[in-house]
Amino acid sequence: MKIGAFAKRNGTSIDTIRHYMDLGLLVPEKIGSQYTFDERCQGELEEIFYLKSIGFLLSEIQKLMLFRRIGKLTGYDRRTTYKAYFENRLSLIEQEMAHLAEVSDALRRELESMHETEPEMVHSAGVPIAGLLIFECPRCQGG
Repeated sequence: MKIGAFAKRNGTSIDTIRHYMDLGLLVPEKIGSQYTFDERCQGELEEIFYLKSIGFLLSEIQKLMLFRRIGKLTGYDRRTTYKAYFENRLSLIEQEMAHLAEVSDALRRELESMHETEPEMVHSAGVPIAGLLIFECPRCQGG
């Protein structure tokens, strides 16, 4: 199938498909000047979408696809390679979650401290903004 039909079938844009091709994530067969997308490409695109959905970066997916294509991995090798990548990605996500929990706690503390303190009456020089409405230009009588 041609690139437009392939993109439409998968609910994505032609530009996305071309980007994945540029990165080497998708390697369709080229017949003449046209690329032909087959079931192998379909499976690869589904894998790309899945890996993206669980937090992998395109650069990481690129490495996994390269291992799979060039390495001629056995089932065991593929599982071992993927397991290492998945464990690393999980570790990074857990670190990010811990950092976000710290940020969330800090924001909650700040909000609580804002509720605990009474607003101070600040005396400063100047006119309140609302008071500016009573002033007029002597020439045009405008505000």
